[in-house]
Amino acid sequence: MDSIASVLVTHIFVCLMLAIIFFVTWRTIEPKLHTLCWGLLFVVAAVKAILNIFPEIFYSQTFYWIFVNAMSLVIQALGLVGHRIRRNMEPFPKWILMCFVLVELAVVWFTVVQPHMGLRMVFIPYSGGIMMLFAAWIIATPSRPVRAAEWGAVAVYVIFALSQILAGTYALMQGEFRDDYYLNLYAQVNFIFHPGAFSGLGLFTVLIVADDLADRMRQLAVTDQLTGVFNRRGFEEKSQNTFAIAKQRNTPVSIVVADIDHFKSINDTYGHSVGDEAIKLFAQRLKQGIRETDILGRVGGEEFVILLPNTELESAMQLVERVRENVASTPVQCLSDQIAMTASFGIARLGINAESIKEMLANADGALYLAKESGRNRVAAYAPV
Repeated sequence: MDSIASVLVTHIFVCLMLAIIFFVTWRTIEPKLHTLCWGLLFVVAAVKAILNIFPEIFYSQTFYWIFVNAMSLVIQALGLVGHRIRRNMEPFPKWILMCFVLVELAVVWFTVVQPHMGLRMVFIPYSGGIMMLFAAWIIATPSRPVRAAEWGAVAVYVIFALSQILAGTYALMQGEFRDDYYLNLYAQVNFIFHPGAFSGLGLFTVLIVADDLADRMRQLAVTDQLTGVFNRRGFEEKSQNTFAIAKQRNTPVSIVVADIDHFKSINDTYGHSVGDEAIKLFAQRLKQGIRETDILGRVGGEEFVILLPNTELESAMQLVERVRENVASTPVQCLSDQIAMTASFGIARLGINAESIKEMLANADGALYLAKESGRNRVAAYAPV
């Protein structure tokens, strides 16, 4: 067995192993479409490597060349589409599909219509290099901080892309006719990098999938499943840092405790499913009425708490009053009935007999009690005695 065949056999085993890992992951712990895409990628890569070992199964070398290049484009597409799906982007926009079609048409043209050794070999590695750089950009530009596994995948993608561009350049330097010197350089770069690069991409992509799953587990631990806002634990974790910064910088911070009025009667009259809908609607109205920097959590059955950084008591009163009016004007839909719902709010501020979140919450609870005692459907601020 020659050296290239040995490399291809290694490549086949690596791809099959990674394909099994991704399919098991897809079937068991991460049933997402992007995981399936990556599993299919390594299946196609393994089949392509097998065909490279046994090209004689094709009736002509021309058809073999066109077919395996088409498979290379499928591999590129599956990798890129997987990363786009993971980022909630459109999987396959028309311009990407058009690029792949044009690349394959160029391969056919310079293989069959106007034979040119350099040009027929350059498009696939150049296309692969560009698509891998594009995938690296997608991974490296999320709306949150980039994780370690993602940086690892970005590094491997960039190195692999540069190797493909180098291999394509050597192929192009052959000119119109075969040149064994440049063809040998092309083969060395292409086949030396492939097994290692595919292994690296596969392993880092597996780490990305595992990291995504761990992140969702962390989110579930701090998220209220009914409303999607922070639960008590999540609110406390998130608000502690914001509160510490406010105290350090001596900036105002207010806190709001909100409670649905007569919630028990909604549950008793219409049932718990309607009560859940009322809680979800209330949470939506709260989210719509606050800013992105504010922190909202559900800390009880129908009780919510909001931390408002950089907010004086008067501004907090104005913001919460708008929320109160919105809640009161939006009934809960129950079959053909519309159930009126109101809420009461208590507000407290840092520094008014409160130097901690616990003290602020106690003061806001006192203000909420005052709002309830005053007739409900109103906003009350803590006033120290």
